[in-house]
Amino acid sequence: MAASLSVFLLGRFEVARDDGIIPAASWRRRRPADLLKLLAVTPGRSLSRAAVLDALWPTKDPASGANNLHRALYDLRQVLGGRFVDVDRRGVVRLRPDAWIDAETFERAVSLGDAPARREALALYRGDLSPEDEASPWLLPHRRRLRARFLDAALATARDAAAAGDDAAAIPLLRRVAALDPHSEEPHLLLVRLLAQGGRRGEALREYDLCVEARRRAGLPPAPPELVALRDAVLAGTGLRRASPGPLDDAH
Repeated sequence: MAASLSVFLLGRFEVARDDGIIPAASWRRRRPADLLKLLAVTPGRSLSRAAVLDALWPTKDPASGANNLHRALYDLRQVLGGRFVDVDRRGVVRLRPDAWIDAETFERAVSLGDAPARREALALYRGDLSPEDEASPWLLPHRRRLRARFLDAALATARDAAAAGDDAAAIPLLRRVAALDPHSEEPHLLLVRLLAQGGRRGEALREYDLCVEARRRAGLPPAPPELVALRDAVLAGTGLRRASPGPLDDAH
């Protein structure tokens, strides 16, 4: 049976019922959406009333915070068309278990660890968690956790693809990893190598420059020795070999 509610958080915030997408105009107030997001990214889909108030209304006194929560719950039910979020007798705020959440499904797939599950996870990760809301402090640890899990899964999948000679699969993944984690050494090393081995020397050298510039902006040391040696090998057009699934070979 299809879930009666689907919550999309990766790359955008969007909610769908069985009868279609809930229009963006329905989310006129911010807090109903915040309450849904908070529960959707919390393991177990539940938080104590006090934890919800601390996350969403940290500067309010308990009475004012409780009133705000009551209003957010009412508004959320109006938007969703049902009591998908409720408070039980013990004061625990819960999102119903029959709702489907992309971030939760993503984490479950990553946790399985096998290649098919990783591919499913990568397809679900369409971007960072709720990119339309960069400032809310309660979102930041969840965004970092999900991004880190994506980077691990994407890099592992790219290594496997490179080892199998499937550069067409490996290169786009490595570009995504390098864009999200521009200071990391391994994706740049592997990406420069694959581009050069495919005869795309200009792109390989541009990728090297992007890495160097990202490190400079972050106040990090210049390119690591392995990447400099690989750049020199690309310029010379010699010494390039296929990548292996283990640690990257020396560039020369």
